[in-house]
Amino acid sequence: MPFSLRFLVCALVWFLGLGLERGYAEMINYQGRLSIHGVPFEGVGRFRFAVMNETRALWLSSELKVHVSKGEYSVRLGDSAQAPSIDGELLRQSGQPPRLRIWFAREGEAWVKAGADVPLDMHLVTPELVSRTPSDGGAVAGSPVDAAPASPFVTLHVAGGPSLGSEKAPLTLVEFTDLRSPACARFQSEVLPRLKSAYIDTGKLRLITRVLPSSSISPEDSLARAAWCAHAQGKFWAMRERLFAAGGSLSAEAVTTMSQEAQLDSARFGACFTDAQSANAVLKEQADAVKAGITTVPAFVLGSSAAGMVAGVRLDGEFTYERLAAEIEKNLASEGRQ
Repeated sequence: MPFSLRFLVCALVWFLGLGLERGYAEMINYQGRLSIHGVPFEGVGRFRFAVMNETRALWLSSELKVHVSKGEYSVRLGDSAQAPSIDGELLRQSGQPPRLRIWFAREGEAWVKAGADVPLDMHLVTPELVSRTPSDGGAVAGSPVDAAPASPFVTLHVAGGPSLGSEKAPLTLVEFTDLRSPACARFQSEVLPRLKSAYIDTGKLRLITRVLPSSSISPEDSLARAAWCAHAQGKFWAMRERLFAAGGSLSAEAVTTMSQEAQLDSARFGACFTDAQSANAVLKEQADAVKAGITTVPAFVLGSSAAGMVAGVRLDGEFTYERLAAEIEKNLASEGRQ
């Protein structure tokens, strides 16, 4: 069982300006110090990093295992050997000084935010190699954090999936759903309309959905395939509403009729529905869910998005609107976006 930790993270950060002709940086050299209960950490730690502006994540790293010696470590963010490349032009155009956010976990323990965000001055995003020397003699001290038991932290590839809301929303909610599940149907009818009104339509939240095959049916679940084929024609949400309303027991003929009611091109839908590509797409959704540790539906991942990825906490099981709204408000508060 994870126990409470107190973190003090100190860092010296600078950008390496590699794209000289373009005038923007592509990598960040980060040197940090990490203590737990006042004792410098020793060993290999699990880290995740995000470059944030005032509204969203501009860049997210994958999970990095970093050696920490006597509480000190260094990492080169944006180096393809360690993390995805950084779009320095995006940082330069973000309009606000970006901040570096860090999460840390020891093996077998939950992720926690490791101190306060580290501000990155805009003058760093230049062709020159610039060292930021804070007024306290070269360290930016993060606030000590008590780590409460936390939900699992996961990173997902979500590019191209069905979504509602602005890509510029400060938070992204990824929903894992089964079109035959009564609990998922309740989310569709009872939670989603209120979520859309309060958060999606107001620009605070983007919803991305991943349709999984029913565990009681073959991976080539006809309803999941129908949803995928509807998405290919830009009619996912209209088809989803009808599939949920039908209660999960539908023949192939009924699904075809439903696609016509949703004004899909019948020939295209029929070809997609019987093609191996739609079955493979459903299998990929299932594989991505397994990688994220999804074992039940509905399930959600709530966090920040960048470059076709979402990094955030996994929320397992059925959530009422009130519970989900509380999680959203908590995350918006941490971003200063309530």
